[in-house]
Amino acid sequence: MPALKFRMKFKDLQALRDASLSGSTFMLALAVQKNPQQVPNDLLLVAPPDRFAWYGLNLAEYFRRTEWQRHGGTLYIPLQNSLNLATFSLLWSALWVSKFFGRLSSPEVLGAPKLREVIPRVFDRRESLRLSPTGSWDFLLTELPRFQPELDPPVFRDVNFRLGLAGALSIIRKRMYEAAGCLDVVRNYCPESLYGTANLWLFSTAYHHFMSATGEIGAGRHDFVSQRLLPLPEYEISDTSRMLLSILWHVVLRYRALGTEVQLVAKPSKGAGEDYSYYGGGIGYFPWITLADDQVQWMVEMGATRNMADNLDFLNEQAQNRQLGSAQTVADAARLFQMPKSELELPDECPHLFFPQENMFLRYPTELFRR
Repeated sequence: MPALKFRMKFKDLQALRDASLSGSTFMLALAVQKNPQQVPNDLLLVAPPDRFAWYGLNLAEYFRRTEWQRHGGTLYIPLQNSLNLATFSLLWSALWVSKFFGRLSSPEVLGAPKLREVIPRVFDRRESLRLSPTGSWDFLLTELPRFQPELDPPVFRDVNFRLGLAGALSIIRKRMYEAAGCLDVVRNYCPESLYGTANLWLFSTAYHHFMSATGEIGAGRHDFVSQRLLPLPEYEISDTSRMLLSILWHVVLRYRALGTEVQLVAKPSKGAGEDYSYYGGGIGYFPWITLADDQVQWMVEMGATRNMADNLDFLNEQAQNRQLGSAQTVADAARLFQMPKSELELPDECPHLFFPQENMFLRYPTELFRR
């Protein structure tokens, strides 16, 4: 693939390799002057974004997955690894998801043989549909608690949340597939967008399985409605991190590629962290998750106080508060977020040797880079 060729002393390259093995994510950022004819002193006369084109490389992935010794004192950076707010926010997203599910690969979990056997099933696209034979919450309420004696309480709490979250998505998928013949509406208000958990939409395999399910069921059906409402994290857009705004725009684009309409809506004054949904085909809704104050806790609401009308009223009310939708462009997003359009633009191909390596928990959002 087209790449920048960066020469350095071989001993310095070896030093970079050694540093990349430290266990922390070690990135190389390279700035290339946009106008090579411009003398360095004149760069101060140019706005900072116009001085350099930036490129990034995940050194741990580079040294692990390439025959770097064969190239002597040369390091190659793929041109598709352009570095701006868009790709940097995706890097943050990938690292967030990798760390989040990395708990399931910890020594404590690997030392629990029964739990170690079930984890691959929870994240497998097909096997995960068999987690709950009855189609109810029995995997969450009866199966997961059985692993509690194998782990210390803090570890089990983390594992229970991660496996429960992925398992719940699979249970909902199963219900949807079972009702596919008459399922005509899927509408969700998604509180994940309020927090870092929004990253799960982009790099989590379990979320990808869930996201693509409605596209598969509704493929070719003009009467099928698939809608997601994502609340903005703050009441004022200017108070929201640009990184998180970039992530939410990527979620809009990815869901659109998978056949679902997404709207970013104003943050509700009440019930912002609660889950609201409506599924056609006789399913109704799933009272299953509540997020609050960015805490990684969830619960199945056994005694739900809301009825179907409450869910529909809330969904209809929030849909009236749309700030940005799937039909809008990157230029529209840039105007709403008050940032340069170039900062939200992605390369034509998925960055290479840039994100952590894919595994059962982590999948790249390649849909974002298809042209």
